[in-house]
Amino acid sequence: MRRKPGRLDRRQRRECDVTCQIEGRYARQALDLIQKHGVRVCHWRSNMTGIAWLGHPDRPIEAPHPKSPMSFAILAHEVGHHALGRVRPRWREEQLAWLFAFDAMEQYGIPVTDRVRERYAGSMRYALAKARRRGLKEIPAGLVPFLTDESSAAS
Repeated sequence: MRRKPGRLDRRQRRECDVTCQIEGRYARQALDLIQKHGVRVCHWRSNMTGIAWLGHPDRPIEAPHPKSPMSFAILAHEVGHHALGRVRPRWREEQLAWLFAFDAMEQYGIPVTDRVRERYAGSMRYALAKARRRGLKEIPAGLVPFLTDESSAAS
């Protein structure tokens, strides 16, 4: 895949630090959270997705600017991955990172909106489907709320 001239690939981007370029309604709270957990932002995403580079010594993340409860939740979720470290099984790591984000939102007085709750549920439905593709036979209690009609039928 060809990159546009002057654009960095993921590996190069991971080495950048653009934390100080933070902007948005919840920038102060997000910066406090980032600094408290020794994380740095290597790329500000323009969409509502994120990534945490676990295992990297500089603890980089990519996330959207914290302009809304949703974008703050995504950023806090990625910080949560570094704060919690690797957790197995993988679905549990995702769940704990979301719970970390909800706790951070509560701590900073940022509302956990219905959109944020639905994003969490969608993320957990995806994690459940992935775990099942990888051989999960029995559904753990922590995943039962995320069963759908289709995933129940596949049991």
